[in-house]
Amino acid sequence: MPFAWVAAGSQARCEQSAQSDQDNCLGLDPGFDPAMHSVYFEALARFVNDGLHDCGHVRGPGEMMASTLQWRQPQPQWAQYFHTWTHTPDPAALMLTCVFFDLRLVHGAGRLLDELRAQVLQSARHQGSSWPGSLPTRSSTAHRWACSAASPRTAMVGCVMWSTSSTRASCPSWTWRASM
Repeated sequence: MPFAWVAAGSQARCEQSAQSDQDNCLGLDPGFDPAMHSVYFEALARFVNDGLHDCGHVRGPGEMMASTLQWRQPQPQWAQYFHTWTHTPDPAALMLTCVFFDLRLVHGAGRLLDELRAQVLQSARHQGSSWPGSLPTRSSTAHRWACSAASPRTAMVGCVMWSTSSTRASCPSWTWRASM
């Protein structure tokens, strides 16, 4: 069963410090069958998260780790998460985008993450008419654009989205950086 172990947040940006906690997830192939595969992937996630904890990468208070069922899902569920976060912004969505819009493949089927990125970008293009400013133009290395998902209840204003190629020599990640 193909899967992608994905680092998120500061771990994806290669910005961890001695005080950083774990932010990671598992993207599973759409053919994931809970009856056949859940036990294996739960055990794998616990093994890795426990090992990271034992090495000094503490478990986060928000439990944003692959050992938490919510963050161990098939790729279509991840696409739904991103759709919800970007189309119905609220304080929780803002917090989750701050973590999960910074993603880096650690191990596994990179196509799962690539397909998710493509779906999220396509969704953003379709939603683009409701955002001020222009949509991205293609370049060989990156897409950048400003967007606004302002709501009276959130501070989700003035975001910049970056999509970098995975061939970057340093720390390749896909980021949505909030800027006020």
